[in-house]
Amino acid sequence: MRVIQWILEQIFPSRCAGCGIVAPDGICERCREQLPFVEEDACPKCGRGAARCLCGKRYTTAEGNEVTFHFSPQYQQLVAPCYYTGAMRRGIALLKFHGQKRHALWMGREMARSLQKQMVLSQIDLVVPVPLSRSRLRERGYNQAVLLAREVAGILELPFSEQVLIKTKENAVQHTLSHHQRLLNVEGVYAVQGELSGKCLLLIDDVSTSGATLSSCGQALYSAGAEAVVCCVAAVTVRREDE
Repeated sequence: MRVIQWILEQIFPSRCAGCGIVAPDGICERCREQLPFVEEDACPKCGRGAARCLCGKRYTTAEGNEVTFHFSPQYQQLVAPCYYTGAMRRGIALLKFHGQKRHALWMGREMARSLQKQMVLSQIDLVVPVPLSRSRLRERGYNQAVLLAREVAGILELPFSEQVLIKTKENAVQHTLSHHQRLLNVEGVYAVQGELSGKCLLLIDDVSTSGATLSSCGQALYSAGAEAVVCCVAAVTVRREDE
């Protein structure tokens, strides 16, 4: 497999998500330095810097959807290295929709760096990804959250499992919905396999807009006995005017 992978890399080399030049890691150093990093004064609820905090505010996403971030999320903290713009947004699209799994490597590194800065790692017992439904997994062939979670867990030397959370129902794609619709759309969608009494979980996904998916997963984890749920995503969305 390594030989085949090497041959494919020679024929189809990895390119930077920002500028398109050949970049083995999926992003060049210049574009990495220009990533839309979240400020250090990030809100623990929505994951955005204080100046862009959306808690209690109504805003329009880049996709043109009206969202109000005002609910009480079922997690302790949301950490994100970047905003969902520029090279990060393009990288997520390549990872999620174009089969370019290598982008999970540099995104995972940025997520791990952000978690280390937030100093929340001492309490983490297990890293778990947000699951896909069986049909979506068959369609895509892989779960991008699993790739990110595995990378983060490896860097931080934390236990990892993709068997804890499962998605029990099919639902509509979140990015087309309003905030209220998002909350209803993920209600009761996730379930936990096993007992989590006293465990502190690190929940991983690619993007957070309203926090509804993470909160629904968090609710399932708490119902199974988890003591704390900390979330980390590669990017949080911004208002259209902030792009």
